[in-house]
Amino acid sequence: MQNQAGTYVQPTRDSFSAAVASASWAPQRDFYQVVTNAPGSNAWPIAGEVFVLMPLAGLANGSTKDALAFFRWALREGQADAAVENYVALPPALVEQVEAYWGQFLK
Repeated sequence: MQNQAGTYVQPTRDSFSAAVASASWAPQRDFYQVVTNAPGSNAWPIAGEVFVLMPLAGLANGSTKDALAFFRWALREGQADAAVENYVALPPALVEQVEAYWGQFLK
């Protein structure tokens, strides 16, 4: 399939990763991003992402803390398991940005 850069690419883990890596993950927009037709010569043009919505205000009984513990595990240890299911790992720099954002906004 032809991507935004005009390159014909195959649907592979590398082309999916290139789409994720080429996106501009801006924390000020809560990391919202559409990676369809992402820039980059190796980017697969039909990629999708999954988002998790969390309330900014803490939930009762420490459930925000518990949810963040799970998501932290998923970002640190769980990405290898996700790869087995053909999901693409997030770039390490993006994981760091997400965790810093959590520390700032989710208590």
